[in-house]
Amino acid sequence: MPALGRARARSDALLRHASPCSSGISSDAAAYESRVRNTLRQIELRALLAVPLIAEDRLVGALIVMRKRPGTFAAEEVALLQTFAIQSALAIQNARLFREIEDKSRQLEATRCSPIDCSAS
Repeated sequence: MPALGRARARSDALLRHASPCSSGISSDAAAYESRVRNTLRQIELRALLAVPLIAEDRLVGALIVMRKRPGTFAAEEVALLQTFAIQSALAIQNARLFREIEDKSRQLEATRCSPIDCSAS
């Protein structure tokens, strides 16, 4: 199976277990108190949707969408954000792998000696 297919299958499996959180920001003061909740309410945000970014079975971040209209997000909005999350996690993983390859290439280049250097030893 190609790497992209394996990553997609892994991400799909993880998303089934780590579902996004979609919730309205409660106006009931007794529900909970937090600085984040209070800040969101002050700037008139009333709903939040968070989807995990998962790469190689590790949480690498989250995509978070907030809006001023209260209520849950539509299934299509959740699905779209899940797709963005999968693609973002893959991009983060690809960037990390590319950086590792570059580092290994530099290390290999630094340890390789030229024919003149090797014949002199």
